[in-house]
Amino acid sequence: GLGLGASLAGRYVVTATESGELIAEVDKLRGRAVRLALDPGRYLVRKPEGSFVRIGELLVLPNSLVMLDEAEMDQLPYAEVARRGTGPRRTWAVELGLGMRAGVVPGAGLTPAVGAALLRERGPWAFALGIEAATVDFDAKGLSATQRELWARADARLRWPVAWTLYYLGLSLGVGWIHQAFVRPEERVIRAAFGSGVPTRDGLAIRIVPTAGLELPLTGRLALRLEGGAGLNLVRTERGWTASPAAIGGVSTGLRF
Repeated sequence: GLGLGASLAGRYVVTATESGELIAEVDKLRGRAVRLALDPGRYLVRKPEGSFVRIGELLVLPNSLVMLDEAEMDQLPYAEVARRGTGPRRTWAVELGLGMRAGVVPGAGLTPAVGAALLRERGPWAFALGIEAATVDFDAKGLSATQRELWARADARLRWPVAWTLYYLGLSLGVGWIHQAFVRPEERVIRAAFGSGVPTRDGLAIRIVPTAGLELPLTGRLALRLEGGAGLNLVRTERGWTASPAAIGGVSTGLRF
């Protein structure tokens, strides 16, 4: 639950972060500690102070007590809080992740990737812009191929809380640059004789993937996210655009601020 120390005084309003539902209102006197029993989850605490409002967000984990620290609460003009309504504050997060996806081109196999994203939360929605880099080696018709990928992506996720976790359904859109380099058997001999190797290839790719996942809070600001999805890759080649199935999976950690 939530603990209000003996040194605190004033009116405290507790609402659910995701839904904005009013959970409790407490008019507290100094000198007496108060403990509120709360289900696991994220909550907003507001304390009116004249033309300003102190506002803070906290995470209640199972079988734990969170003590409210007013020093960590933001002090905002009342008009700004009223404009935002009873819903959650707009929050930001940075994410770092590791993933695995089906090869963009036939024969590439599973491709490992690393990425980073900037995320904006607004109520039950989360929106992210990020970049990803990936590389894979594979055999292609007697050639050894090295493929490097660089992606820019935009994600939208609709989330709902279950206890202290967040589940979500989303859509991920990506635009990628694909670079392929090839090496033939006994390449050194061929290059010595003819002075050149197999030309490299570059192409453009588009990825459209519906996703599903869950977010596990580790602390009030740090969370772990697991995600998977399946959709479609579109790759531009000399013969035009070709389509192939897309499958992604990954784990990332996010720091909210």
